[in-house]
Amino acid sequence: MQKKYELIKGSSKKVCGQRVYRIRALKDFGRVKKGYVGGFVHSEFNLSHFGTCWAWGDSVVTHNARLLDDAQIFGRTWMIEDAVVGDKASIKDGVVIRGSARIGGNAEISGIVLVTGRAFISDNAKVFGNVIVDGRTKLVNSVVIKNQYDFINILHHKYNMTITRDYIQVGCQTHTKEEWLDFNEDAIFKMDGSEAVLFYNTVLRPMLVSGIFDIGVNNE
Repeated sequence: MQKKYELIKGSSKKVCGQRVYRIRALKDFGRVKKGYVGGFVHSEFNLSHFGTCWAWGDSVVTHNARLLDDAQIFGRTWMIEDAVVGDKASIKDGVVIRGSARIGGNAEISGIVLVTGRAFISDNAKVFGNVIVDGRTKLVNSVVIKNQYDFINILHHKYNMTITRDYIQVGCQTHTKEEWLDFNEDAIFKMDGSEAVLFYNTVLRPMLVSGIFDIGVNNE
């Protein structure tokens, strides 16, 4: 098998506790030309060498997440945990795909979207705007989900979150996005101990950095 990309060891950062590396194309395939620099992956497990799948821009694929077939992710899309995107799916803007979510077919997703849990999106389904697709939600055929929220509620097994343009409430703690990003682990530990630190590092901070909470921001 001829590899289609390599990891750029000199260009990396940490995402959700793992180091991820920029990728560089080793040959022409699909819309990608040899020498193109793409997004970030933790290892070659995350991005298949088969098909034309590619991570563009500052997109990230890490943990056990996999980008397969001819699927494309763009912009600030994050794929973490055990998420899988395949077939000819196209994911753009500030999308976060996590949990055991599966996306395939000719599905299109863009905007400030969270796909989590065991959500399944396939066929010609389209999801746009500020949307949460969670639990065991199944979107198939030609369904179109298009919403613009003034606030977002996320029900998590540890802490419920409410996000508005002005503040983010997690459990009983309410702060601005900037304040949440400025907290260090000691400050988070004082809020609710080690579980709070784990939640902050693996759930809250990655979502803050990805831009998913930037309600009202035009991503065009």
